[in-house]
Amino acid sequence: MNLKKLINFPFYFIIFISFLIFLLGFNNLKNIALYSYFLFFISFILIFTSFYYLKFSNFENKINFFTVILFTYITLSIINFFIILNNYYNPSQLKEKQMRIEKANELGIEFDKRTRLQVIEDYRKNNKETYGVILPSLFSQQYIKKNLFPLSGISNVFTVYGNETGEYLVYKSDRYGFNNEDYVYDQNEIDFLIIGDSFAHGANVKNGNDVASILRKKGYSAVTIGMGANGPLTELASMVEYGVELKPKIILWFLFSNDLNDLVRELQNPILKNYLSNENFNQDLINKQKEIDLMLKEIHEIKISEFKENEKRFFKTSYNPNKFFSKNNLKKFFTLYEIRALLNIDKGSFKKENKVTNYTRENFKKIFKKACSIADKNNSQLFIVNLPSYESLDNGKSFKNDFIKSFIKNFFVEVIDFGDFLLLQNDFRVFFPLKMIGHYTREGYENLSNIILDKTILNESVGGCEKS
Repeated sequence: MNLKKLINFPFYFIIFISFLIFLLGFNNLKNIALYSYFLFFISFILIFTSFYYLKFSNFENKINFFTVILFTYITLSIINFFIILNNYYNPSQLKEKQMRIEKANELGIEFDKRTRLQVIEDYRKNNKETYGVILPSLFSQQYIKKNLFPLSGISNVFTVYGNETGEYLVYKSDRYGFNNEDYVYDQNEIDFLIIGDSFAHGANVKNGNDVASILRKKGYSAVTIGMGANGPLTELASMVEYGVELKPKIILWFLFSNDLNDLVRELQNPILKNYLSNENFNQDLINKQKEIDLMLKEIHEIKISEFKENEKRFFKTSYNPNKFFSKNNLKKFFTLYEIRALLNIDKGSFKKENKVTNYTRENFKKIFKKACSIADKNNSQLFIVNLPSYESLDNGKSFKNDFIKSFIKNFFVEVIDFGDFLLLQNDFRVFFPLKMIGHYTREGYENLSNIILDKTILNESVGGCEKS
């Protein structure tokens, strides 16, 4: 076979690949139509170009075209390979940790360089039952058990969270797996119930420096049922499962800028959706803690085993249980996944379920209307507490999302906006760990607690919903 005929085979191969791309688009047509149209367009361009060169180009033009295509793919593949390699051995968590270590050194602050796994094992060496924090958001993505969706952690154990300030947050969980002193449930009445995500959880300050602990030190009974990565629907579920039983005087609902994005994920979980669609839905989690503990401990030890399979690399860098030459990484290499992700043309960028839509916003409203109804039935005052992010404050704003700002300001009688305080400071960054992006410092939570008291009990403000 001569070279002039041989040069046609790459074009036949491109046509074959184009046909596979077309089929991929066809298979996704019902679920991700926009992505399918994009694939149809790509396959059409490739097929048209290949047929054109097969029928109308001479040998020299075919060689030139094929050379350009081949070397372009090789170049992109090399770049793609190094991005995969970098993400594997230098994941984003490790980059952030290294930046914090360097910043701590500049400020003369000692930084605990241990990994979370090392902290857990050091505690266990001292005969302390210790686990890493397991967040409810895990169950909207993995380990989905059809009849149980935990909203708390493992009870009565030392729990290791994160490290942003130089010191890990390690706390003894209460009887339901939350970050509270267990005696709070034995008190006659609860002054404050805190609902929210990682800020309500206490991330990432030394144990005892979170808002609930600070309020208790000031003489008020306060309970947090917040867990990291919770979104509005999980928070509503926590209110139904635990908040109703506690019958607090005041409910503080911590609101953060990523709540709408969290809600997109949550609305894909059938159990969580029941809390919104079914008036009387309840998993009775408050009486299922033994079952929850067994479930979470089993999952935790599976994760620990995965860590230890990669022990040497894990302790040198950070957690990444997949082998480098896994099927997933090989697929990423041949399909130029990292390049496509950089250009925002990967499959995920076309998924509507990964984006905030009117459906998300409408359910956001429904969640807070139901939360208000529950609070009213229990004679509790509901206050929204807006927690601005570092990025929002850096842009001179308290609310990052205009929709949330408009809805909250118009729907609730009283909104406690921590941003009003932070934006008046000479340097808001002093209230963030090492003056970097993250959660608040001890001083941040202390000031937030004082503002909460000032806006609620001290001034006898009235919480509630739907301004008249």
